[in-house]
Amino acid sequence: MSKQILHEAVERADDRLISPALRMIDYSMARGWDEEYGGWQGYLHRDFSLSTPLKGGMWKGFFHTPRALWLCWRLLGDMTT
Repeated sequence: MSKQILHEAVERADDRLISPALRMIDYSMARGWDEEYGGWQGYLHRDFSLSTPLKGGMWKGFFHTPRALWLCWRLLGDMTT
């Protein structure tokens, strides 16, 4: 979701969209990141409580999370140049 908000901010040249996207990223990092072992939690409930200690699965892998974060970083860079 934050990727889409940042994309819209760039497409529309609307700086008001940056703050909600960054808040969403901070919120996700605070609740979805595994502080003990690193990496993203595998599966969370909607209230961000851990649903299972498994960190991998068919729909989660090394490719998707880093790619989304890289795209957010690139979009923010495009807005500052």
